[in-house]
Amino acid sequence: MTAVGPRTLATDADFPAALFSGEPLFADTDGDGLPDRLRLFLAVDPRLSHPALWAEAANFAARLAAEVAALDPPVVHPLADLPPDRPALLLHAPDPGREIAARLERRDRLHLHLVGHSAKAMAEILHRLACRGGGLNPPPGWETLELVGEREACAFFRGDRGRRLGRLRLMRRQSSPGEAEDDFREECDLLRPGETVFRAVADEPRGRRLTLAFGICAPRLPAVVGFALCEAAARLALEATVVDLPLAFAGPAPRGALILEIRPDSASGARLERAPSTGGGARAVLRLTGGPQPVARLLRLWAELA
Repeated sequence: MTAVGPRTLATDADFPAALFSGEPLFADTDGDGLPDRLRLFLAVDPRLSHPALWAEAANFAARLAAEVAALDPPVVHPLADLPPDRPALLLHAPDPGREIAARLERRDRLHLHLVGHSAKAMAEILHRLACRGGGLNPPPGWETLELVGEREACAFFRGDRGRRLGRLRLMRRQSSPGEAEDDFREECDLLRPGETVFRAVADEPRGRRLTLAFGICAPRLPAVVGFALCEAAARLALEATVVDLPLAFAGPAPRGALILEIRPDSASGARLERAPSTGGGARAVLRLTGGPQPVARLLRLWAELA
């Protein structure tokens, strides 16, 4: 678990700025020492439907939002709508025709492309960037970061002609989103999510810790719901002073947090309701069901209410 929150620009090494050849990822427009504008974006292929990749995209969006004091949403765009003059990580849909499981390619100074044939391996790299950006230290002259197989513990930086330059140890996705919520309120007002998804931080009068975990409980996630999930994760992370990552998971989210299960189906509407806890450790489980478009709209609306 990694806890992040708004920080000063002096600690930029905590996020993978080095991967972008020193391009500024954040901006401090009012001179108060806190970044209040986001320059880095995530661009996602609308064909993407794998829950693990959408979960890590949401974690990446939450990480971006947690690094700044303000932002202009959305922070996740479709590939075709990418701002041309901003740094961006481009997440492509897995391609069975590619030889390598996952590869992060630096094609120019502004854009990194995450490609591969394995959704699981691609998710491992994206998870490493989202949930622990520090310690990357890419070697000079690197062109790609490659993960050969799904079970590998390290990805390798390669340079000209595929020469190996260094390695990056991956952090496997954890089974717990953070510490137990011992003082979490069992009441859950669906119309006042702000009173449910945040809790006070000890010794910080204005502190707000995000207690929510998302679980994508479907074999495929339509892109319209994936983009809404990223937007909701970013919006909630922006409102918090402390965010425990990861907060989005493929499958039922672990115990120890308020859980929002996303279960899209073929219905014509959408429904958000309190559901029985499936793991016994969560104090509250919410279930969002319905057709893709209605689910996306309701998810955005619910996050806005917070």
